Order: sequence, then structure tokens, then C-alpha cells
Amino acid sequence: MPPSPAGQAPGRVSDPGGPLTTIRRGMIWFAAGGAVIIMTHLLRVWGPGPLARLGPLIPMCAGAYGLVVGLEKMIAGLGRSFAVSDAAARARARRGTVSCVLLIAAALGSGAAAWWIRAPYWGAITSRDRGERASEKLRAIAERHAATMQAGATGAAALTSWRESASAALPLRPEFTAALDGASYLETPSGGRLRARARIDKEFYRLCLEWMDLYESVQRSLNEASMLEPPEEWSVKQNDIIDRIQALPTPPQEGS
Repeated sequence: MPPSPAGQAPGRVSDPGGPLTTIRRGMIWFAAGGAVIIMTHLLRVWGPGPLARLGPLIPMCAGAYGLVVGLEKMIAGLGRSFAVSDAAARARARRGTVSCVLLIAAALGSGAAAWWIRAPYWGAITSRDRGERASEKLRAIAERHAATMQAGATGAAALTSWRESASAALPLRPEFTAALDGASYLETPSGGRLRARARIDKEFYRLCLEWMDLYESVQRSLNEASMLEPPEEWSVKQNDIIDRIQALPTPPQEGS
């Protein structure tokens, strides 16, 4: 006959639903939750619609729930294991503690690796967004300068317009440099479906930086020499840059 419960050694963990089972279940929950979050982060890509932006939050929230439930079960199981007086059970609890610590360390390491792998992609997306905002500012500067010149500004008024345009535009250079680097990354296979647009963006931001070179030349000339009229060369170069920008292909529809 099987021994009665009264005959079992005190504190011995032998039931299927005991502390060790709770610890194992917690580890499974924790590992599954971490895997869902990591895989979602690795597979997530940029998209223009709300589904692409908010959709990944659903599995990530589910993964976070798994992490919390798993951690709670591991802590509860370990607490019950160490509360017993049986030496063998306490030894199993110590091994369970080591397993839990190793699992958490592996999850943290895997999460850091996933973030490191995808950081260049999302950094390129951020740089592209910064470049778009900078290009809007540059367009406004150019339109303001063009309106001044078309109104018949000459002499000091024309020189002032060039100086103000150069002063307002040159702080945008770091944004265009970062955007060019981002477009260069997205042009590689890592860019996925954004590669087609990245090729156009790359040429666009090169032209924007060429425009910055022109403004630097304008600012340097105005600071080094006294002028009565702006050189015709400035307008010729600027118009050439604008013409080449306008000749660029239309970017493909995002998300298609």
C-alpha cells in the first residue's frame, strides 16, 4: 500500500503542483513572454499606417504579461521551496534559483542583442524624419528668398536676403548629413521595402548638402569682401540645384 500522507517526511515536495512545478511554469511563462517581445521587435518594420505603428503593441503587451506572470510564479515557487525544512527540497530550491537567474540573464542579453541588431534601422528611420523636417524648413527659406528677389530686390537688399538665407539654412546641415547616412543604410537589403525610396532620398539629401556648400560659400564671401551686388554665379548654382531636385523621380507610395 502507498504510504499515508502522515508517513511522509515533513517538508518533502512530491506533489505535482508543488513549488518546483510552480517555478517551472513560471520559467515557461517568462521565456515565452520574452521570446514574443524579442521576435516582435526583430520583425517589426516601419509603416505609414496606424496598423504598422500600433499593431506590434498587441503581441508586445501579451509578451509583457507573460513576463510578469512568469516572474510572479518563479518568486512564489522559490519562496515556498525555501520555506520547507527538508534539506533535499532546499537543495532543489537553490538549483531552481540558479535556473531562474540564468533565464532572466539570458532574456536580458537576448533583448539587448535584439535592440542592437535593429538600432541602425530605427536610427535611419529617425534620421529620415529629421531630414524631411529640415527639407521643409529649407523650402520655406528658399521661397522667402525667391519672393524677395522676384520683388525686384537689388544691391544691399539682395545681399541681405542672401545673408539671411545662408544664416537660416546652414544650421540644417547636420540634419541633412544624418538623413543621407540613414538613406544610405535603408538603401541596403536591411532597408526592406523602403529601399526604392531610399535611393531617391539619398540623391535628394546629397543635393541638399550641395546647397549647404553654396550657402557656406555665400556666407564666407559676404564676410570676407565688400560687395555692391550678389554675384550672378550664386543664383545660377542655386537654380541648378533646384532644377536637379525637381527632376528627381517621385518617391514610391509608402506602404505599397
